[in-house]
Amino acid sequence: MPDVYPVGQSIRVGDVRFRVIGVLGEQGSSIFGGGSGLIVPITTVQTRLSGERVLSGERPISFISAQA
Repeated sequence: MPDVYPVGQSIRVGDVRFRVIGVLGEQGSSIFGGGSGLIVPITTVQTRLSGERVLSGERPISFISAQA
């Protein structure tokens, strides 16, 4: 839906619903491929998206991507 203004809209990642609060401008190539991606605070990923827990009770993150 390219004609829909995304800010304020909801998207679903798995069973978790998120509200779009901003959109990044296009800046050439992207590590996400095709210029699409999702930026979510790491604490949100740990508490809402990671179903895995280690013995200590923590929810590990196995992949972090960074681009400068």
